[in-house]
Amino acid sequence: MKNEEKENYIIIPRRIIEQWDEDTLRIPIYCSLCKTKGLDGIARTSLETLIEDCGYSPKSNGESKQKIKQRIKDVLIMLKEKEYISFDKSLVNIRSSDNIKIVLNRNWGEDKTYSCISLIEINNILNYKQIFKDNGFPIRNVMPCKLLYMLAYIRVNKPIGSKEKPEVYFNYIANIAKKIYINERTVTHYIEVLQFLDIIATDTLPRYKDKNNNWHTDLTLFVDKKEGWEKELEWGKEYIYKHRNKTKGEKKIYNVEPSSN
Repeated sequence: MKNEEKENYIIIPRRIIEQWDEDTLRIPIYCSLCKTKGLDGIARTSLETLIEDCGYSPKSNGESKQKIKQRIKDVLIMLKEKEYISFDKSLVNIRSSDNIKIVLNRNWGEDKTYSCISLIEINNILNYKQIFKDNGFPIRNVMPCKLLYMLAYIRVNKPIGSKEKPEVYFNYIANIAKKIYINERTVTHYIEVLQFLDIIATDTLPRYKDKNNNWHTDLTLFVDKKEGWEKELEWGKEYIYKHRNKTKGEKKIYNVEPSSN
């Protein structure tokens, strides 16, 4: 059963991931809609379901719940305006338990790249507190929506493996933090959680000196935690060392700039 579940993936187009100015709830909301979509292409959901699938308790009351509900409504409206989804129901006076029928539009235009996240991975992220508790580790306060956001960003930028190139994403932590508008310390913290959940594995190359004798923190490599990940990680390091000083015309083989330490 476990192997069958692993084959169930949510596909998130790059355009949704890279809506930098929009609420990070867009990632779990889109995943939730894909998960509840029927064979007719219609997702049947409710604000209660979306609240839970964003990592919040549907039983919470008061001002915080109202804020979460409004954020979810705003994301749904944004996704509709950008034509990722469509629905006719007004969200103004909708109750938490009211059913909402939402059509997912699969026309992504020229967007050919996307991120794949399995239902098991999504479930583990949403239930990370219980997993930490079951393994006797202290609970870490993280936001599941941002964990999904970070994982989606890593996956959408990870190249498809080939005989010439490993299936490894590499970048500087500082660059990732700047790109996704999350501070560097939090990015590092979230990466540790994703590793503990056995979703990704990482390795950071040793610090190095440039030609001006300045020290730099080196690249961090990311691979999916699946069979053969150790070899993929080693191959990734070999690939970087091999191409570090090579250029193709005026363009570097890898398009990341050193991060000063």
